[in-house]
Amino acid sequence: MKALVTYDITADAARLRLASSLQHIGVRLQRSVFLIEASHLDLERLVAKAGVDLNWSTDSLLIQPTCQSCEQGRRMLGRDDSIVFAQPYWVL
Repeated sequence: MKALVTYDITADAARLRLASSLQHIGVRLQRSVFLIEASHLDLERLVAKAGVDLNWSTDSLLIQPTCQSCEQGRRMLGRDDSIVFAQPYWVL
């Protein structure tokens, strides 16, 4: 499954841990925006791992699944690097 992931995390260490995990399963589109490709189980692991680090009163994490028709309708303005997923990784 593909998903768009965005986050706003105040603590540097927590933000870096999440970004590192996301880079293994997706492509960074902007500083805090990733397009990932992962199984449902991998997404659940990611949410559990990130949930421990989040400050629930100030931080946010959004995981928005994208369907195939949504992918086909995507438009990108400005710098358009090809979105190429690397080989799959496990998120533990």
